Amino acid sequence: MRTLDRKLVRDLWRLKGQTLAIAAVIAGGVMTLILAVTTLEALAGARDRFYASHHFAEVFADVKRAPLGVVSRLQAIEGVNLVEPRVQAAMRLSVAGFDDPVRGLAQSLPDGRQPMLNRLHLVAGGLPEAGLRRGPRPAPGR
Repeated sequence: MRTLDRKLVRDLWRLKGQTLAIAAVIAGGVMTLILAVTTLEALAGARDRFYASHHFAEVFADVKRAPLGVVSRLQAIEGVNLVEPRVQAAMRLSVAGFDDPVRGLAQSLPDGRQPMLNRLHLVAGGLPEAGLRRGPRPAPGR
């Protein structure tokens, strides 16, 4: 063993508490990094699986009063796989447990079935039936 190596060992032994503290801090940082990267990969994988299973659209475009003929022109664009027109409207809702109104977005459903894009995740109940009107009905004779 060379003289410098012996001196290094003596200095490390004398500073063993500081050396262990530095090693513990580095180990904690490395473990935190590994946990963060692993969590990020797990979340990204879960997001990708959810988007794929619900056919989540990659591009959204909001237009006002576009004729349905635009759909076929958009479908003809190279790289466009699927176009699905929907009607949507912003709304305010009164929800139990909230003091202020809650903002919502109402979207149309194609003939009472699951849409091809942005499929719905139903927690309870089912999709409305096609042509079924809910809400206030007109008075008889009108």
